[in-house]
Amino acid sequence: MNPVRLFLFVQVLFTIFLSGGLFFKSRSLKSTSIAGFTLFYALELLYFLYSTGAVANIYPQLYGRFYFSIGLLYGPLLWMHFRAVLEKKFKVGWRMVWHLIPVLMLNVFVFPIITLSDDDRLLYFSSEANFFSTIIYFNIARTAHQLIYTIALIRLYFRSRHQLSIHQKAYLGGIATIYLLAVVLISFLIAFANSWRDFSWYYTLSNSIVFLIAYVLYQNPDFFNRWKQKYEQSNLDIGDRQRIREKIEKAFQQEQLYLDNQFSIQKLAAAIKEQPPHLSQTFTTLLQSNFNDYTNQYRIDYAKQLLTDSAYAHYKIEAIASAAGFNNKVTFYKAFSKFTETTPSKFRKSVKNNFC
Repeated sequence: MNPVRLFLFVQVLFTIFLSGGLFFKSRSLKSTSIAGFTLFYALELLYFLYSTGAVANIYPQLYGRFYFSIGLLYGPLLWMHFRAVLEKKFKVGWRMVWHLIPVLMLNVFVFPIITLSDDDRLLYFSSEANFFSTIIYFNIARTAHQLIYTIALIRLYFRSRHQLSIHQKAYLGGIATIYLLAVVLISFLIAFANSWRDFSWYYTLSNSIVFLIAYVLYQNPDFFNRWKQKYEQSNLDIGDRQRIREKIEKAFQQEQLYLDNQFSIQKLAAAIKEQPPHLSQTFTTLLQSNFNDYTNQYRIDYAKQLLTDSAYAHYKIEAIASAAGFNNKVTFYKAFSKFTETTPSKFRKSVKNNFC
């Protein structure tokens, strides 16, 4: 075994060990999602070593059957991890099934290939003609899938960056950047690599990074909990936070700034003459919320007032949403369901029935 393959094999063993440690040390969704990502990455790396070595010729039963499917699981697992880190109450629901549709579709397309006999499958994947006529398009689809999730992760990050501590920004921003670089690298290799063995450098680099992330979390199982502690130990003392809290509550309760559908933490900071990071700290430590949830709670309470007011009985749901400060109906419905566990239409109907 050459040094690069030996190094990769050692990484596989350590990464599998670390993924198990992450899973058993903490059963929170934050840890289990990144543990799952780490485990699948280790399995793909092991699969790469198997497929590019002599073992595949002796035991070809698994050859060519799982590479594409594993690659379509990374995005959903990282997306789940980001959501779990950003949203304390985030839970995996039935909607997560939508993230698995690409995996199912891919397996439908490759089914005629992966069900070939062992000998025929070995011949199929070793054929240069088959590579350029079929396999390369599966590689492109996998890379496009990873790119889409990279964009989704970056959007999640920037949408919530004002509510993040510096440690969260470094952690999530680092993962998003690493994933983007991995996608760029694998895209380059798909375009210019002469064989699958050339991907050993991709796996060497990217798995080193995955190994490092997993090792940090394994050695510090309370890593996520420490964010809050460090956040609270900032240079903003409790007196300043109490003062800022009063200004925030006045802006929401008396001035109703949240009714502006372009309202943001920067606008709030400008209105009460405070710095956005100080507002984020105050929301987290004293108001036990983040800017988005705090704002939406007020907007939903206001919307409920309008939905129960006979003067607004002729207003459509979209108009109520706009009046409460929401940009669109979809966002309004999501927030309304989150804080009331029902929809605006059902809420309005239940109010009417109570007065009938």
